[in-house]
Amino acid sequence: MAVLQMNMTDFVVHWQQGGFILDVREPEEHLCGVVPGAFLLPLGRVVTHAHTLPKSKRVAVICRSGHRSDQAAAYLCQLGFDAVNVQGGMLAWNGPLSFPELPRDMSGT
Repeated sequence: MAVLQMNMTDFVVHWQQGGFILDVREPEEHLCGVVPGAFLLPLGRVVTHAHTLPKSKRVAVICRSGHRSDQAAAYLCQLGFDAVNVQGGMLAWNGPLSFPELPRDMSGT
């Protein structure tokens, strides 16, 4: 099944309207900045935590370049989510960033 792709222009509108954004990068990558308001869930945890995501909203899935987010979006679509892959990922994002702290349980300390 081909995953719907969302270009950056449409993603900006989705973000500005308060749409749900799922960032599937690793915790260390989040330290480089995230789209403000994004829900952070590494790709390896999507399978076990998909039930925590909203099925009633479109889920725009983003990663660094668009590869991992495409995998996550495909999986979520199989579960009945309205999930789309953000083309170009964070490499294409020119908007503001927020800088979350690395959770202690993910930092190894």
